[in-house]
Amino acid sequence: MLNKVKNLLFIVEKIGPYHNSRFNYLSKFKKFKISVIETNSESRTYLWEEVKNTNYTIYKLKNNQKRYKKFADINHQIIGILSESNPELIFITGWYEKTHHFLIYKSYFKKIPIIILSDSRYRDDKRIFFKETIKRILLKSFSSAIVAGRESADYLMKLNFKECDIFRPYNVVDNNYFLNPYVNNKNIYSNYFLCIARFIKVKNYQKLIKGFEIYKNKRGVLNLLIIGSGPEEKLIKEIKNKSKFSNSIFLESWKKTSLLPQYYKEAKATVLASTKETWGLVINESMAAGTPCIVSKNCGCYLDLIEEEETGWGFDPNNEIELSNVFLKVEKINQKELNKMKNNIKSKMNNFNLDNFRQAVDEAIENSLKNRKASFISSILAYILYALKN
Repeated sequence: MLNKVKNLLFIVEKIGPYHNSRFNYLSKFKKFKISVIETNSESRTYLWEEVKNTNYTIYKLKNNQKRYKKFADINHQIIGILSESNPELIFITGWYEKTHHFLIYKSYFKKIPIIILSDSRYRDDKRIFFKETIKRILLKSFSSAIVAGRESADYLMKLNFKECDIFRPYNVVDNNYFLNPYVNNKNIYSNYFLCIARFIKVKNYQKLIKGFEIYKNKRGVLNLLIIGSGPEEKLIKEIKNKSKFSNSIFLESWKKTSLLPQYYKEAKATVLASTKETWGLVINESMAAGTPCIVSKNCGCYLDLIEEEETGWGFDPNNEIELSNVFLKVEKINQKELNKMKNNIKSKMNNFNLDNFRQAVDEAIENSLKNRKASFISSILAYILYALKN
């Protein structure tokens, strides 16, 4: 049954390097004909470069600025895409956008199974009863789910989605790309902890820098290299400049994906201090490069990727003293211990690669074709939500 499936449709806000790797892999190794709808190709949430070398078709939704025309315009665009791409299954990244709602509605009448791709966790937001009820109803339209990890699977099950219909992993990167960096990329920094993240509040830069200062006061010798961009850039620069260890803290603007592997490779460890993070794909990238990680226990990837002192270290993001102690511990790790850790990391990442994602897609497709879910009430609710957002 699976061998007969060819046409798959994915919906994302904007295609980034992670998506591109996954779609190209499915196209190349499974011979799927992949079509992708970008709902907001102009998004500046992530400063991703334009993807190239795509083996799939991209449809960019055009958002008509005139409110009274939006409803009919989006309808027309999506119906045209469905007609042209002729999907046998649709993969939807959540339940929150109007495009998601319209496709849930259309899938019912076109009898196309839909699969949700999710990394949402219960603890990511304050949960309101009526909103959670809406999600439970919408999920009745989904035949399968592919999730990031344990917490995202648990959240779907809280919403009454059956465990037997859930597959993983979703959040993977091209591990080989980060394992083998281009040798001609120059990195002027050395002896550093690395943090790559957007400059926004939840990335917890104040606690990160405070933890680093405490570490330096304990005679730590390593530097801190921060790479990113965002609305809190000015504040982060001010905190750095006021620090008595400012000469050991370096800020760099956002880098192209092609430049990142060398920074990971030469770091002592990569740190992610977020107070809230559904996953944290920079940790996948770092571990793919063989570099251990220091990860906030509030990050979704912590439970699935970090085994204490085996593949990395966890810490309370609100406890800068604990973070400073981890920094000291990492600084003192010897080469024998580091080599053992790198082997553990390699084994861990063998379960989080593109082929694991491909297998999850295969299993989700097989499950959806055998046990297609459909709900008229769910589809009508989706249409009402779609109409309210236009």
